[in-house]
Parts: sequence; structure tokens; C-alpha cells
Amino acid sequence: MNFKNKLLIYSFITFFASFFAISTPVFAAEPIISSQPDEIIETASSEIAPCSDIIKYRYKEENGKLYRRLFNYTRDEWAEPYWHLVG
Repeated sequence: MNFKNKLLIYSFITFFASFFAISTPVFAAEPIISSQPDEIIETASSEIAPCSDIIKYRYKEENGKLYRRLFNYTRDEWAEPYWHLVG
């Protein structure tokens, strides 16, 4: 064997030996045992709380023409400032 092959083999051996030496504390770690039991959280109400606002159109008819406007049912207020002619 020439010098380059020996150097390559020794460098691989050194690399893997250092890898195992550094990673040894991970294998020796002990699990943490808690003295308190896990808490179970129960809710008293079974209502569904929406994450987003419920917005739907409201319609009205004036003088034979149909108008619509967005209404926010979650906040109980108008989502649009004006009525729009539908047809």
C-alpha cells in the first residue's frame, strides 16, 4: 500500500471513531420520568366556535328590483357599506 491509501484509511477510521465518541452521550441518556400524571382537559360546553366570521348575503326588494348586501352574522353588522343591484 502506498502512502495515500494508508492516509485515506486512517482518516476514515478517525472520522468514524470520533463520530461514535461524540454520539455516545445520546445513547446513554435516560428518559425523564414525571412524578405528576398527565392532565386531562375537559370542556363543559360542546358548542362549536367558528374560526372565521360567517358572512352571507341578505336580499331586499324595492320597487320591483332585487338588491343584495353582505352581512357578518358573527359580529352582527354589515360587511359592505352599500346595497348592490342584482337584477
